[in-house]
Amino acid sequence: MYLPLIISRLRLPKTQAMVFVQTKDGKFIAVRDADEKFYSLPGGGCYMDETDEECARREVREEAQ
Repeated sequence: MYLPLIISRLRLPKTQAMVFVQTKDGKFIAVRDADEKFYSLPGGGCYMDETDEECARREVREEAQ
């Protein structure tokens, strides 16, 4: 009965990745936010079973399409 409440209070460390990518023709990849006011590097949270490299590659694929 109290288990969902206990689980919701747990705080696990979260790893994040931000990636600086230069294309073959010398351009850099940046992501524009939803409000179209700012640019940032592609990145985000990593899954617990991902390596740093896997996380970085996934975030670039997800955000820089």
